[in-house]
Amino acid sequence: MARYRELLTSPILIADGHACPPAGPGWGAELREDMLSQYPPVDFKQVESEPYGTF
Repeated sequence: MARYRELLTSPILIADGHACPPAGPGWGAELREDMLSQYPPVDFKQVESEPYGTF
């Protein structure tokens, strides 16, 4: 969760498992590009099976 809070200017509020819309326009948060270098992307790993595919 710390990474999430460091990367966004105003983290999106989560309440009761749902994202709460901001009062203003847009998502209400911007990425902090100065922090992106501290968290480089990792290699993508393909999932062998979909655990929720049997609904």
